[in-house]
Amino acid sequence: MTALCRLLALLLCLAALPARAETPVARTPEAEVRLLSGEDGFTPGQSVDLTVLFRLAPGWHIYARDPGDAGLPTEIAWRLPPGASVGDLIYPPHKAFDEGGLTTFGYDGEVRFTARAATPPGAAVLPVNARVTWLACKNICIPGGADLSLLLHAAAPPPAATAGLLAALGLALLGGLLLNLMPCVLPVLALKALHVAGLAARDRAAARRDGLLYMGGVLAGFAALGGVLAGLAAGGAALGWGYQLQSPVVVAVLALLMLLIGLDLSGILPMGGLPPSLTARLPVAQGPFATGLLAVAVASPCTAPMMGAAIGFAATQTPPVAFAVILTVGAGFALPFAVLGFVPAAARLLPRPGPWTIRLRQVLSVPMFAAALWLGFVLAQQVAPPPPAENAFSESRLAALRAEGKPVFVDFTAAWCVTCQVNKRAALADPAVTAAFAEKGVVRLTADWTRRDPAIGKALAGLGRNGVPVYALYPPGAKTPTLLPELLTPGIVLDALGKIEPGRGSALDPSGP
Repeated sequence: MTALCRLLALLLCLAALPARAETPVARTPEAEVRLLSGEDGFTPGQSVDLTVLFRLAPGWHIYARDPGDAGLPTEIAWRLPPGASVGDLIYPPHKAFDEGGLTTFGYDGEVRFTARAATPPGAAVLPVNARVTWLACKNICIPGGADLSLLLHAAAPPPAATAGLLAALGLALLGGLLLNLMPCVLPVLALKALHVAGLAARDRAAARRDGLLYMGGVLAGFAALGGVLAGLAAGGAALGWGYQLQSPVVVAVLALLMLLIGLDLSGILPMGGLPPSLTARLPVAQGPFATGLLAVAVASPCTAPMMGAAIGFAATQTPPVAFAVILTVGAGFALPFAVLGFVPAAARLLPRPGPWTIRLRQVLSVPMFAAALWLGFVLAQQVAPPPPAENAFSESRLAALRAEGKPVFVDFTAAWCVTCQVNKRAALADPAVTAAFAEKGVVRLTADWTRRDPAIGKALAGLGRNGVPVYALYPPGAKTPTLLPELLTPGIVLDALGKIEPGRGSALDPSGP
């Protein structure tokens, strides 16, 4: 096409009055245009993805934000009700076209333009209207436009407090029990093991007392964490489960504490006990209670299976309901060790203390030293300048990749989350898994929550979660992601990837494990 013809086509486009269509779809001989939502409904007060999908007839193309030497950009003007707003339009990567010696930039085939809309709190419906204008070119250029509309309905509210709360409490109890088996608990296994060994040597009354003190320490720890979390969230802070280890001061104190405990267990620097007069007056000064507190401080940053859903539910409820769910997690976490104090048959299965316990203390000092080193590594990452990462997660980047029809895997992780690091090495770095990611063309993004990041906290809340690890797999065209379990195996990841058709995304995976 000559430059003169191109100029005439542009003048016609500017003067044309495109046909109007008050529907979610418009069709012309050159293109089919649809208005879509990334979800079946929307959650009032949270964001929702809006997409305009073009399917162009063979040989036709439309133009990018910067059309190049000629052409007009494809544009979308949104109209939403009061209280709602739309962010910037995300244009996918474009192609270059040679048109009669002119270089233009645009799209052919199927292309998606996406924007993220903030919805008003309390809304039952969300009417979305979009004025879409474009210029479609082949041998000639034809201006096009349509008014597209879509009515979104608010997602069903959480189950009634009789049903929803009971289900959440059940998940919380089971999640707390399973938390004892998670890698997060490894740093405090030494103290737990010594506590269990001590129970076998005590009379029944002393065993019951120790069991209650340990449970009291755990519940007090969970209550404190939950109370602070609820208070900060009410003030507008985007925090989640494990927020305490996002503070360098807390990490430094815990690292020093782990080092001192390791020195005490090893016999290198025995600390001795507190004065008997003090331990008699203060339960917090007694070993089982303090052990419970320490177990919560170190183990709580990570979530166990079923615990994540319970904590996510709690984050959306009133303070009394949320507090009940969080305390139930603590009850499940403390239950196995409390039972030992009240079930004599279980206590009799434990070995009697003897000279071997000295050797046990020395052996169990090793994980305490390892925990101190790990926390030192976390502290170094928190105080150092954040490195630029090309695979870093952002809502806009996720939306752009989804608009291109690419499968995306988002790893919500943190350096202070032991389970995250175990999953990374045992599952995500497995050669078969990395090969499957490449074969399926899955783009891997990392949402690093080592430092406080409100954007990551908001993204987790949108998934119904409040802590890490969380693994979200977005298949092409799916309205909602697939959430993988908190504890991964190569088989679990491979099964999830097996549902994605090969080659749907980019063959280049920029992130790696």
